[in-house]
Formats: sequence, structure tokens, C-alpha cells
Amino acid sequence: MMAKTLRLGAVAAVAVLSLSAVGFAQEAQQQQQPKPTLTKEIGSWTVQCFEQGGASRCKMVEILVNKKTGVRVLGISLQYIAEQKRSVVEIGVPLGTMLQSGAVLKADTYKSDTLHYSICDQQGCYVMLVADDKLAAAIGKATNASMEWVGFGDGKKVTLAFPLDGFSAAYQEMVSSSSAAKSAASTGDGAAVK
Repeated sequence: MMAKTLRLGAVAAVAVLSLSAVGFAQEAQQQQQPKPTLTKEIGSWTVQCFEQGGASRCKMVEILVNKKTGVRVLGISLQYIAEQKRSVVEIGVPLGTMLQSGAVLKADTYKSDTLHYSICDQQGCYVMLVADDKLAAAIGKATNASMEWVGFGDGKKVTLAFPLDGFSAAYQEMVSSSSAAKSAASTGDGAAVK
């Protein structure tokens, strides 16, 4: 019994240290985040670009907040990876989510497979997926979009619609601003530097 208690205590200590390390890493990352070189509001989306390693990395973000409590209820971020011509999509939902159930993204006729949570922090739990231009175009043409997940405790499905106002224009701004940094690294004769 004593050995079992010691093992459980050691596991708990490792978990606490791991969580502390994650928290410190996130805090350090926030402190090292450079100031954006571009911030532009387009519809319900915000496009931001940052200089990183000689390239411009751009993302578009939409955050929905509960008006009564001021708490974020949904956060959506797309970061464009110019070299791969893809976006990494990160969607954050509130804590109190049944992690095993995952989440589903819907936009008119598009429906994702079940998206599994990658990580949770003090702000919520996050799913990530890779989106190519075809997925972005499908979402851009949609008139309705929502996220679905299952609440912890009551087991009820939560469906939260989010606005797509300006999605296509914001996506194009994000892509062209990311690509602009790449083309700016060309020589005077128009040949791209690799």
C-alpha cells in the first residue's frame, strides 16, 4: 500500500511539474512574441503578420466572447505556412469539455471528421487541423459555420455558430501578406533568393 501511495505521489508531482513547465513556456513565448508588422480588421476577422526568421508569418483570428461574463467561448486562428501553401487551423473551446468526444467543424455542406483535442490550458481546449486552399474556399463560400462539442458533466452537445463575415477577404490578405515577404526576398533581377 505504501509503495502504491508513493507511486501515485510521484505521478502527481511529475504532472504538477509538467503543467508548470507548460505554463512557463507559454508565458515565455508570449513575452518573446514580436510586435505585429501588420494588423488589419476585415469583417469579423483580424489579420496579423509577424517577422520571424526573415519571413513574414501571418494569421487570421476570430474570437467570440460571452457578453455577460467577458469569457472567451470560441477562438479560431488560421496561420498560413507559405512554404507549404497550407494553413494550420487552431480552434479553442471553453474548459468543461468532454475531451474524448472531440469537436466537429461545420460550414454549410462541409463537415469535418471528429477533431481530437491537442492540448488544454487555462483558457480552454484546442483542436488543430491542416487546411489547404480548397477547404478555405469551401468555408469562404459558406453562409453558416459552427463548432460542435460535448459538455463535460451533462454530456449535452454544444453547437456554437460563428460569423464568416470577411472570411474570404481576410484569408486572401493573410496569404498575400505571407507571400509578399517571400517575394520581397528577391534579387534586383527578379530571381527569388532560396
